[in-house]
Amino acid sequence: MSNKTVQTAAANAAATAATNAARGAFKPQP
Repeated sequence: MSNKTVQTAAANAAATAATNAARGAFKPQP
């Protein structure tokens, strides 16, 4: 894997984590 691929994957993971955190904060799951 190239450095760019690793950076993109890390950025995508961070974005997903941020989205999940926002959903959890505004829309708590039972």
